[in-house]
Amino acid sequence: MPKPMDRRRALQLVATTGAAALAGCSGGGDAADSDDRPDDSTDAATVDGTGSSTGDGTDGNSPPPGFESLWERKLPEEDASAAQYITATGDDFLAVAVENVLYGIDTADGTLNWEFSDGGDIDALAVSDTHVFLHHTARQGPGTVYAVDQANGEKAGQRQGASDRLPMLALTEYVVVPHEYQNFNDGLYVMTPDGGLYGSLTEVPGVKWVDGEGDRVVVGRWEASDNAGVVGHDLSVDVGSERRWTIPDLELFDTTVVDGTLVAPNGDAYTLLDVETGDRTDVPVETELSSHGIVSAGGLAFHMTGNEVIHAVDPAAGEVAWTTEENLDGVTSLVSTGDAVVLRHADHFRGLAPDSGEVLAQGGTSQAEPLSVAANGQGVYSCHTTVFAHDVEF
Repeated sequence: MPKPMDRRRALQLVATTGAAALAGCSGGGDAADSDDRPDDSTDAATVDGTGSSTGDGTDGNSPPPGFESLWERKLPEEDASAAQYITATGDDFLAVAVENVLYGIDTADGTLNWEFSDGGDIDALAVSDTHVFLHHTARQGPGTVYAVDQANGEKAGQRQGASDRLPMLALTEYVVVPHEYQNFNDGLYVMTPDGGLYGSLTEVPGVKWVDGEGDRVVVGRWEASDNAGVVGHDLSVDVGSERRWTIPDLELFDTTVVDGTLVAPNGDAYTLLDVETGDRTDVPVETELSSHGIVSAGGLAFHMTGNEVIHAVDPAAGEVAWTTEENLDGVTSLVSTGDAVVLRHADHFRGLAPDSGEVLAQGGTSQAEPLSVAANGQGVYSCHTTVFAHDVEF
């Protein structure tokens, strides 16, 4: 059975969303000038558990202050819509795609390092240690995947063949691209940054998503396919991708991988799959789970249900480690820095310790209608035509 969080901690949890994004961002500064950052000596007011301002956050009933403003960066775009706005992060890098333009931002100081555009609108992004992979749509036929060097924004390679809005998975040495188009065999291909293929096209009818880590890839197929289910592939073989296991009649939508285990909400349970063997464990919960996104931090997976309950799932123990359902009004999603879970509220952020749910910090100024919220170990980023960065080292 899940262990409920200590009531004192739960009452501290006034959540914040983390995967939405900003629509009314204002902000100054020329995109090429990093000296227009706000004065760091003026920290944003924190908010206590009742939603009232506490100034410096030192009141005995308020969480520790945090999420100080780091920088803001105005993009050259005058406007942007949610349908044509995508972000992805690396260790010290933020990629922002607006329509057909990709921007590369150094998250250390907010410098806009480069812009890239070569083709139609961008509808998928993935970031590896060294490259950004983006998919451009095409007016007719399959689109094109480009590999762009993070350091300079130069195109390293490209390959035609992917279909619109299917997610890509960036691994250390290559990117896995789902492929579903009527004039080609359905499946996925593994692309190297120079545009080459690692092996041949792998046939996987009806592929809808990919996830995994290291040399292990998990592929999901939905009900529209006659072969709906989940398939595990091994990329460590010389010939390319090799199928290792299949679980038929299993439909998953939101997934994350934690230390070799794929975790996904599935009806009234969390389904855990060993990415190497396909071994399955189902962890039941006392509520119907919905697809609101799932993230990982500190060896656990975190998911918020439609009725605003946060579950912390421990794949190693095969159980829900803790839950909370109090004071989460208005929370729709969350993001991970790797060391903490960040929740976005309408007017502030809150950071939670993965192992306990303890509130590590609260503060910042979350934008009213962000088009994207992303995070890495350096910050949490509210993104629109202006990108706002807040510190996550607390």
